[in-house]
Order: sequence, then C-alpha cells, then structure tokens
Amino acid sequence: MNWYKAASRFTQFMPCDRFRRQGPEYQQQWQEMMSNAQEIPMDEFLQYVDPSGLFDDPTDPVQDLTEEIADDQGSYFAKSSMNGQTVFFIGTKGYEYIFTQ
Repeated sequence: MNWYKAASRFTQFMPCDRFRRQGPEYQQQWQEMMSNAQEIPMDEFLQYVDPSGLFDDPTDPVQDLTEEIADDQGSYFAKSSMNGQTVFFIGTKGYEYIFTQ
C-alpha cells in the first residue's frame, strides 16, 4: 500500500481554466479560493491529496509530481476554502490544479 493513498481523502481534481469556464459563479468561487489560500509544504499537501489523477500512467505519483513542478521555481502547494468546503491545490506553470473530496 502506498502511504499517500492510505491517508488521502482529496482525489478529485480540475485545472483552474476548466473550472472557471463553467460560469460566473465558478469564477467567483475560484477568486474566493485564491484569496483564502495558505501555502503549505509538499509533505503536508500529500497527507491529504492523492495526486495520481494528474498523470496518465502514474507509476510513482509523488515522483511524477516532483518532476512536473521542478522546472517552475514559482510552484507551490496550498490549502484553502471554496464555497464552504476545504480544497487543496497546486499552483504551477500559470495554472492551479484544484483537489476536492
């Protein structure tokens, strides 16, 4: 059993551009998420999130994630709230990848 899957509760994800295109209320929710965001370390992020959904063939999602963000020095992990719900997201390469329960 993989340690990140054992503790994961947040597995659903959507890139911010697809989320925001759903309508004006989604744009407002995204703005709420961004204003409530608190950066957290990657290891804390992985306590709650299973990132394997980001990859087509995740053999080692943690390693895949590390490689994915390696070329963007501005990458970060965050915990936030949106519409009264806790969310986690990765900010990298101009996108936010949003994870919900």
